Amino acid sequence: MREGVAIALQRMGHASMPQLIAQMEVWSKGGPLVQRAAAAGLCEPALLKKADEVRRVLLVLDHITRSMAATRDRKHEGFRVLRQAMGYCWSVAAAANPAAARPLFVKWLRSSDPDISWVMKSNLGKARLKGFRKGVEESKVRTAKPKAKKPAKKKPAA
Repeated sequence: MREGVAIALQRMGHASMPQLIAQMEVWSKGGPLVQRAAAAGLCEPALLKKADEVRRVLLVLDHITRSMAATRDRKHEGFRVLRQAMGYCWSVAAAANPAAARPLFVKWLRSSDPDISWVMKSNLGKARLKGFRKGVEESKVRTAKPKAKKPAKKKPAA
C-alpha cells in the first residue's frame, strides 16, 4: 500500500511539482508514516530537475530529519519505516542539487543521534553520491567545532 501512495504522489509531481512540494511541506508535519510518504513522493530522480524545487525538497527532508531527531519513542513501526526511507531519500535529492544539499548533509552528519547518523551515513554510501561524498567529508572536517581544551593542571607549590 505504501508504494502505491508514493507512486500516486510522483504522478502528481509530474503534473505539477510546485503543487506536490507545497502539499508535502504540509505532510512533513504529520506522523512518521505520513512523513515517509512525503519523502518518498518527492525523492524520485525524474521529478528533481529544477534547482529551486530541489532546494525546497531538501528543506522538507531537513524538517523531517529534525522531527526524527526530536522523537523519543523510536520502537514503533512508523519510526522504523521512516528511518529506512530517509536512508534513501537524502541521496536522491543531494544528487539532484549537490551544492544545496552539502550544508544540510554536513549539519546532520555532525549529529550525535544514532538514528540520524545512520540515515546520513547510509545515504553517503550510495553510488550516486560518489563525488559528493568527498566534498561533504572535507566540509565536515573544515567546519567541525573545535574541542574545548582542558585547563592545565596546576603543579603543587614546592
